[in-house]
Amino acid sequence: MRNFTRLLLLSCLLFSCSKHNDGPGGSSGPSPAPPAVPAAPQTTVTVTINDTVMKITSLSYSRYGSGEGGGMTITAANAFQKVMAKTFNWYQRSPWSMMYTMEVSYFTRADSLADWGEDYTRPAPRDDEVRYENFLPLSDSVVRGDFSGTFNGSGGIVKGGGNGIKVKGNFKLVFIK
Repeated sequence: MRNFTRLLLLSCLLFSCSKHNDGPGGSSGPSPAPPAVPAAPQTTVTVTINDTVMKITSLSYSRYGSGEGGGMTITAANAFQKVMAKTFNWYQRSPWSMMYTMEVSYFTRADSLADWGEDYTRPAPRDDEVRYENFLPLSDSVVRGDFSGTFNGSGGIVKGGGNGIKVKGNFKLVFIK
């Protein structure tokens, strides 16, 4: 009789315990959340004209070639202003040495139906700059950098620049391979 009582108590104890399966086929509650997928990088371009942010309604950018003779162009515009930053005639034999010709241009027009006027003249000497943070901007999928240039507020060349128009910009360009 003692054995039967012990067996009965042991059975009650075993069958009254909560059962769940932590194995792969069990249903032990909600599944863990999948790992977060990082957001895809997005292109961003910011332009300021005399420290005032330019509203960009049209943006285009492209690149061509490789380290020998390649180039890149960024164009940001709205109805009345357009800024272009270009690099061309690339020479790059390694990630640590790159040379290229650079140019920043600024255009305005009276209304959105008019043609873009000639770009503003530059002070002498020119101070256009386009700088890349990447070692391989002609092949990297995300390219970061900045550009700047000073322009005369009126026609003609002004030595030293005077009170001109200062264009600055920074960019993060995403290229899909």
